[in-house]
Order: sequence, then structure tokens, then C-alpha cells
Amino acid sequence: MTDQIVPTTPWQIFALDTGSSMLDQSMLTYTRGFGQIISIPRIMWLLRGPTTVIVDTSVPRSGGAAEFIGEDFSRTDGQDPRNALGAAGVDPSDVELVVLTHLHWDHAGNCDLFPESRVVVQESELRYAIAPGRFFRRSFLSPLGGWGVPPFVVPNLDVVRGTTQLAPGLRVEPVPGHTPGSQAVVIETADGTFAIAGDAVMAYANVEDDIPPGFHTSVDEAVDSIDRLATLADSLLPAHDYAVFTDGPI
Repeated sequence: MTDQIVPTTPWQIFALDTGSSMLDQSMLTYTRGFGQIISIPRIMWLLRGPTTVIVDTSVPRSGGAAEFIGEDFSRTDGQDPRNALGAAGVDPSDVELVVLTHLHWDHAGNCDLFPESRVVVQESELRYAIAPGRFFRRSFLSPLGGWGVPPFVVPNLDVVRGTTQLAPGLRVEPVPGHTPGSQAVVIETADGTFAIAGDAVMAYANVEDDIPPGFHTSVDEAVDSIDRLATLADSLLPAHDYAVFTDGPI
């Protein structure tokens, strides 16, 4: 584990519910649960501390991405990302940093909500997302797969390379496997170190049952990244598990 930097103002982590999808269990747990349809949350994370940070921006608010992907996605008015932020008392203009764990459609869909923020992604992720392999083109909303301009193409996009400290007590760590440039966000809090894993850990079952997510570019890297995350943080926060909502929608 890298040296911990304790922030002067402790970080707090909030999970915002921004919609749900129905999909096959095997998308979350590799080779397990075929034919079992489950509901998963689409989460946007809010960090409050020395500054205000958003991790992942959820499914696009417009543009038909769900129809393009062919997924059964639903969202109430209250789950609209702008409304979810408002319910949490956050104006997008107050957000200094937006960290994208990766550039899939359901994690990087609303970067335009934050025109005054620094939007951070791994350089290796951006390189791949610009011209992804044929099977993954739709997941990145790539023009090569029939989409227009991907929603992560914004003027305030900024790249980092590898482990990078973003603020006191806040850093990103590479966790490839789900995508080539996936990154986790590691946060020092008063209750220990947490890692927002992105889709490196889609559900707690990935850790508890020692099984990688079912959607990945490299299963070996996906397994290695889960193991590495366990050494970086006291607690892991998966991307698509309703168990993170222990105190209501925020």
C-alpha cells in the first residue's frame, strides 16, 4: 500500500442512485448465473471533503444510449443525475473533480453536466476508447460502432498515468481487466480506507466468491486487479450492488 495522506477535512462518501438495469447475472459473475435476470443500480458517487468530487457520471440523460446498447434501463425523475445531485445539495458548478473509473456508456455518460470540473481518466483508457475492439465498440458509444460523439469527449477531459494523487487523502490506482485503463478511486476517511472499484468489482460476490466480473477485456488482469484492490483499501465499494445503499438513496 502506498503511504496514506490523511486529509485535514475527512472525506465522506455518498452513493447516488441514478437508475437501474435488468440484465443477466453472468454479466456480473463470470460464467455463473446464466439465464438469471437481475436488477442492478447505476451509481454516481459523491465525495465530500477538502473539495467536492464526483466519481462516474452514469448513463446519459439523453441520446438513446440504452436503446443503442439494447439494455432494459429505467430512471425516475428523482434518479436523473442532475436531480440526484440536487437532492444531495450539490450544484454541478461546485464540483472541482470528476473521476471516471472507465469510459463505458453507464459510467461516463454525463460529463457535460460538469463543464467547470477537471474530468480525470487514465491515458490508457482514453487511447483504447477512441478505437476499441469491435466487440466493445458499443460499450464505449464509439463512432466505430454507430454512435456519434462519445459523451466523454469534452474540453475539460484530463489524463493521468498510473497511480496519481488528486487531493489530500484521494488518489487513483490502475485496475485493468474490465477495460484496459480502468482505475479505482482510493479514499482515506475517518472510518478507514475505501476504494470505489468501478467495474473492477461489480458486486460484492466478485470478492466473496472469488470470481471476476463477466464483462472484461482480460480475465487474468481482472482477477489480479481484485487481488490488488484488497491490498489497497480496508473496504471495497462495487459499482452495481444494491447493498451499498445502507442509508437510503444517498
